[in-house]
Amino acid sequence: MPNSSTLKVLCVHSFAFHGTASTKAVMSLLGSQVLPVPSLLLSGLTNLPGIVKREVPFQELLASTFQLAEDLTQQLILYIGYLGSPKQVDILLGEIQSHRDIIQHILVDPVSGDHGKTYVPAEIISAWPKLLEVADWCTPNITEVKLLSGLPLSSATPLDTYIQAFRDRFPNLSTLITSLKEEGDIGISASHEEQSFTYWHEELSQHFGGTGDVFASQFIRYYFLSGYPLKHSVEQAADDTLAIIEGSIDKGSKELLIYPFS
Repeated sequence: MPNSSTLKVLCVHSFAFHGTASTKAVMSLLGSQVLPVPSLLLSGLTNLPGIVKREVPFQELLASTFQLAEDLTQQLILYIGYLGSPKQVDILLGEIQSHRDIIQHILVDPVSGDHGKTYVPAEIISAWPKLLEVADWCTPNITEVKLLSGLPLSSATPLDTYIQAFRDRFPNLSTLITSLKEEGDIGISASHEEQSFTYWHEELSQHFGGTGDVFASQFIRYYFLSGYPLKHSVEQAADDTLAIIEGSIDKGSKELLIYPFS
């Protein structure tokens, strides 16, 4: 990875102790390249029973992490995922404005829901557009595209209509839309400047929390940190994610099993 000593991934995401997702997945794949700032602490993934959630001194941790990066002359890839409250959006916007000169790219995963269901408060979903307006990249799944498209939710509305509305709402945002489905395959629709393509691969029967975090982490690895072309980066990140899912299924695991890539 080029400039490994000065280029870091400042990851704002939840940290769940049980399960493999969010910050835990990102750090498993990108290691010491990551500057983790937890938005929320959880005893386990939100689909587990009886989990405990705890807030963190988010504003102080984020401000100090940005300032240390500035002092150490580091450049940042800012990766924003699961948020603990809508007020964290305004905190992030303030820090982005103060430190935009050391942020090379902003990638947002607007964690809101999946499989047609939401799993964060409506106030957080309503706050995401403010971050998407300043971001460079976004990795929403289909449910999140619908929620953030600005269109009313309706089973009668074609998926392409939601995707186009989402991209029209955020015209300066490059998008990697995940979880498209077609005849047993699952796809990622990429749109960046003049490039547009969809990459399809086999959909597996078992689903795990954290696959979106794995894909985003590997995309960051290939595209931003290693400098590979967009199409190669998307395809390789998707293939890596599929391999991790397959390996987890083969071992009979109930959660993703991640072994760091060399």
